[in-house]
Amino acid sequence: MCSELGNQKSRDSTREHLLAAGLGLLAEKGYQGSTAREIARVAGVTEVTLYRHFRSKDELFSAAIAEEAARVTELIPELSGNIEEDLCSLARYMNEQLSAERDRLIRVLPELGRHPEMLGQNVAEAIQQFLDRLSSFFRYYQQSGDLTSDVGDEVTAVFLGPMYANVLMGDVAGIFAEFDYEQYVRHFLDGYRKPKQTD
Repeated sequence: MCSELGNQKSRDSTREHLLAAGLGLLAEKGYQGSTAREIARVAGVTEVTLYRHFRSKDELFSAAIAEEAARVTELIPELSGNIEEDLCSLARYMNEQLSAERDRLIRVLPELGRHPEMLGQNVAEAIQQFLDRLSSFFRYYQQSGDLTSDVGDEVTAVFLGPMYANVLMGDVAGIFAEFDYEQYVRHFLDGYRKPKQTD
């Protein structure tokens, strides 16, 4: 039993090293420059070991991207019923994640467009889970009467769009600015909080 658990942990650890190596090389060298041999070398394993875990580098890339999407989904906070606190938490988590992964995102996103073979079913499902959970977050506050429902699900893009622009275009023409979560949420709510009914 202990031996089986040890073997499983070793397999999981090897898989994690392969995924990290693949994503790192994809960002550094692009799809064409990231060979299975190079991924295995960076992960500290043989190419044979890589193929025991993944049938191809496309499958490896797909798994790595899907796991990244799932990890970001977990950053979406549980609903507390306090819209300002929840939006501040969401803004902080998303901005911190985007900032930490900025260079990788800038390099990997174009590669996904050029090589759709990396976008397997698991990537589509992981991205859809992220979008569904995010939509549920905003829909909850629309249904509770805290947010206007006039813009529907587009409110998600309205909230996240400026954060993406701030992080991903941060070095362009020196427009990067420190992100103030509370001020950002206040401005958002100024435009999208549902007006209170008056008698």
